[in-house]
Amino acid sequence: MKYEYNKLVRDKIPEEINKVEGRKANYKILDEEEYLKELDKKLFEEANEFVEEHSIEELADLVEVMETIINARNLKCEDIEKVRKIKNDKKGKFENKIYLNYVEQNYVDKREEEESKKNWRNTKTYNVITLCGSIKFKEEFLKVKEKLVLEGNIVLTPNFFNNIKKEDINITTKTMLDKMHKQKIDMSDEIYVINPNGYIGESTKLEIEYAKRKNKKISYLE
Repeated sequence: MKYEYNKLVRDKIPEEINKVEGRKANYKILDEEEYLKELDKKLFEEANEFVEEHSIEELADLVEVMETIINARNLKCEDIEKVRKIKNDKKGKFENKIYLNYVEQNYVDKREEEESKKNWRNTKTYNVITLCGSIKFKEEFLKVKEKLVLEGNIVLTPNFFNNIKKEDINITTKTMLDKMHKQKIDMSDEIYVINPNGYIGESTKLEIEYAKRKNKKISYLE
């Protein structure tokens, strides 16, 4: 079995892989230009992993990548600290939980126009929502999906509704479907629970708990 990674890893990773019987790491040493590009990618990778898990381990990885970038680009910590202080004094920190919605003005700001066109700002346009609930509520699922899509959301739903019987699904297939639904939650910004008359089954309760652990926003039909 061959598993593709194609990414920058910590220095001792190949050595640790090769210690395990039956495993062999294939790797190369990057040139300087490749190294800097892969560090940029690694920064995004570690930032995304921290946002998903909010664990101290992922935060440590993120800090390590930042420190490596500082050294690789021959920057000085004291210079970074100086710039940080200047920006804090001029614009403040991020302590007051201020969320800027938009700014209205009667002229075109070229700097703002260029800022809005940056690639990373346009990588995700629409909110992604996974619908959770008992598959017996097919009509409610379809109505909510239609409403949310028309509001500008990407909506993920269960693979089947009541056209398939639970007893027709074996354990292996059920486990696969459960994992698929969890992956949908991982891909989403939030989940929306279909709970007519307040009904929430055991499977849906587990999905809600999973979404909470992943720090996803949770909304309810009722």
